[in-house]
Amino acid sequence: GEIYSVFTIDSDTEVIGNVNKIVMYVITNGAKLILPTAVDNKTIYIVKNLDTANNLIETDGVETIDGVTSVSIIPFQSITITSDNTNYNIN
Repeated sequence: GEIYSVFTIDSDTEVIGNVNKIVMYVITNGAKLILPTAVDNKTIYIVKNLDTANNLIETDGVETIDGVTSVSIIPFQSITITSDNTNYNIN
């Protein structure tokens, strides 16, 4: 797929959705990444934690990420998240 953009976030941020591309977010400064609705969202999210502490990834509503409302990403870990049109999955 095509990389749409790479963003660095250093404060709690609701991210873009449904751009039908690969988007990378680098988390710093204890920021929380908030995913938009999973419905009709074909964006592939790559999330990298560059902090020395865990950071959270949450949904903006009733959606889940692998069955839970938030996931913790450990220092220097990266994960890929996709939507199944109802919820999010870690791939």
